[in-house]
Amino acid sequence: MVPCLVVVVGALVGACKSPAGESSSPGNTTAAKAGTADITIAAAGQPKRGGHLVYGVEAETDSLNPTKARWAIAGLMYANTVFDPLAAYDKDGVPQPYLAKEFKHSPDYKTWTITFREGITFHNGTKLDADAGITFINKLKESPLTGPAARPIAKITKISELSADLQMDVPWVAFPHIMTGQGGLIPAPEQLNDPGEAGSSKPIGTGPFKFKEWVRDNHFTVDRNPTYWRKDASGQPLPYLDSVEFRPITDTKSRADSLVSGNVTIIHDDHAQTVQTLEEQARDGKLQFIKGGGEDEESFVMFNTKAAPLDDVRVRQALAYATNIEDYMNVTQEDASLAADSPFSKDGQWYVDPGFPKYDLAKAKQLIDAYKAERGVQEVAFTLATTPSPENQASVQELKRQWEQAGVKVTITTNEQVQFILGAVTGRFQANLWRQFSALDPDGDFHFWIGRNARDDNEFRLNFANNVDAETDKALDDGRSNPDPAARKAAYATLAKRFAERVPYLWLQHVRWSIAAQNRVRGILNGPLPDGQESLPVQAGVHRLTQTWLDS
Repeated sequence: MVPCLVVVVGALVGACKSPAGESSSPGNTTAAKAGTADITIAAAGQPKRGGHLVYGVEAETDSLNPTKARWAIAGLMYANTVFDPLAAYDKDGVPQPYLAKEFKHSPDYKTWTITFREGITFHNGTKLDADAGITFINKLKESPLTGPAARPIAKITKISELSADLQMDVPWVAFPHIMTGQGGLIPAPEQLNDPGEAGSSKPIGTGPFKFKEWVRDNHFTVDRNPTYWRKDASGQPLPYLDSVEFRPITDTKSRADSLVSGNVTIIHDDHAQTVQTLEEQARDGKLQFIKGGGEDEESFVMFNTKAAPLDDVRVRQALAYATNIEDYMNVTQEDASLAADSPFSKDGQWYVDPGFPKYDLAKAKQLIDAYKAERGVQEVAFTLATTPSPENQASVQELKRQWEQAGVKVTITTNEQVQFILGAVTGRFQANLWRQFSALDPDGDFHFWIGRNARDDNEFRLNFANNVDAETDKALDDGRSNPDPAARKAAYATLAKRFAERVPYLWLQHVRWSIAAQNRVRGILNGPLPDGQESLPVQAGVHRLTQTWLDS
């Protein structure tokens, strides 16, 4: 999952062409960077205030407390209405202050100073200040889920009413990236200190909308925050919308049909067949369409490397050799150019050819036979898990078909997303069809890959694959602490090659999230940052609704 302190699935990094209001009219596609294409309607006149927006999301989430939550894309969409991030990406993917006024580092990158903006309050009237920030960071460190990601923060010292020093036990060059996601979305101290259900289900943030109601698996509703601290370029208070309602619609086709019928205002999706249909309707002028690009997530099979028979590298390598990615992409109907061989996009700054195993069924059979002979077993069998969507079911059935040709037995199981994620976090799985790793800077996924975050028990862990490897750990530590760009790229090249050799992840494709909306929606993507500079429009399908509005 993601470039935040502990996003579990989904991710926060992508790139579309332009902010809302600068795209083409329906039927006129404009090329965007990273091969994207937007079909949107340019705003005419000033934004209109009011209106209720209904957003169809792919699944429910588990909590609205960032120290406890396992957020995928839906959870992040919810969270970005009620919370503000400490930092957000500019158009070039560089973290810039958002809720923070500034962040700066010592020459050795072992002390980071965060200064908060003055005059901001949480929805309950509590001031945003250094004490609130320290409470949040301490809760992150104390949490069994997020604590391992916050481990480098050795000490927090209050400097003034609005600033604090974070002293690290190692140089942390890319620390601001963490503040753009779950590790920077700050709740009020009262929410964080509430041990009851309200601490997870009734969020109190500084964001553009205030929590109203959450009926699990039905809707999550927020109303405009009348005292929100941000204004638009003309000095008008934000947000524009009166309210936003999120509806989890797990079936991809049903979600798209709800948009076409007008039951929802906007949706997101990442499945090729649905995305193609939505884009065609946008070309016909029936709706608006935005297709992501850049360093999005990857779709892959994640192996629990501590669970037999997948604890043997030969079995994992065999499954990689047994995977015919062309046949797989034909089944999923995805763009063949999205085939992945590492967590880095081929057009991104971190990519090198890692030497990931290519399809070779004979080699796969040899490895399986060698494993059987050495272990004295007649069968290699394991369970492959996924969520209920028809698209995911088709994917795992194709993988089962291919792998069984190599001489293994595959049993498919299905769980709803919240339980599916919980199984990964607690190590209760063998192989999962998974989606994650969209960090603009690879250090954003450090806590998911470092061996220190693996576990042998069924408690929370962030290294879901339980991959423990000294060379991988050294590469991650070097990439975290070395400010030299060339040295960091070399470190992550080593990382990608070790993944190719050890195969804790069987890479399938780079994910491209898409957003589709009714023709009356304006300001679909992230608007300008608080200082007025252009923001990264969308991050792996996640976008803020702070400057979204409805035209009549």
